[in-house]
Amino acid sequence: MIDSIISVLRPLWGVWAMVIFVGIVVWVYWPKNRSKIEAYGQIPLKDDENEER
Repeated sequence: MIDSIISVLRPLWGVWAMVIFVGIVVWVYWPKNRSKIEAYGQIPLKDDENEER
């Protein structure tokens, strides 16, 4: 039983990977998430206030 399910789903791994990728891209470009994603993108550019130079 499980072997037959696995043999059907195994060739579809590429489809599952593409669905996950497209889902992530849609989530990132969704208008509601724009400000949050832009804030995440600014993290590497921020100076740490507690860090001494």
